[in-house]
Amino acid sequence: MAKDFPQKVQDKIISVFTFSKSYAMTGYRLGYLACSSDEFNENLKKIILYTINGVSTPSQYAGIAALESSQDCVAEMRDKYKDRRDLLFEGINRSEYLTVEFPPGGAFYMYAHIKDSWRGSSWDLVNYLIDNFSMGAVPGDIFYDDQKAIRFSYACATEMIQSAITNLNQPKQSVQSA
Repeated sequence: MAKDFPQKVQDKIISVFTFSKSYAMTGYRLGYLACSSDEFNENLKKIILYTINGVSTPSQYAGIAALESSQDCVAEMRDKYKDRRDLLFEGINRSEYLTVEFPPGGAFYMYAHIKDSWRGSSWDLVNYLIDNFSMGAVPGDIFYDDQKAIRFSYACATEMIQSAITNLNQPKQSVQSA
């Protein structure tokens, strides 16, 4: 924890949090940060004042409700995300065209690499997964210049992931671009 470090190190630690993962509030775009440096806090206030329009009122009320309610949901949601992550990780690694080297440690997105057995583009594979397996993904080049990867989200119902993985790993006739 930050308090275990010397003060000169503590003053350089900035912890950033969002409500997206902890409270399953992905669309609210609500977060906060904490630090012990008064100088940083003063400069941050200036940056926020002149660059951010503000958080919507519904998002603020949702955040208050999340913070004032029982916090049992945080551990429960963490465990659900871990289960979904593991299910998706194992399922993707059994698939014909995709592999994931290691499961993510702090996100509800999984970046899968496209195996050489797929001859089309990442966009072709995304469309193939949607059309044939009811499985949504986003091409890797949306996030950075990676033509051989796609990104999945597991911030959805476990049943959706189970169904998609089952579909993905059933033998089907390949229909891919040359």
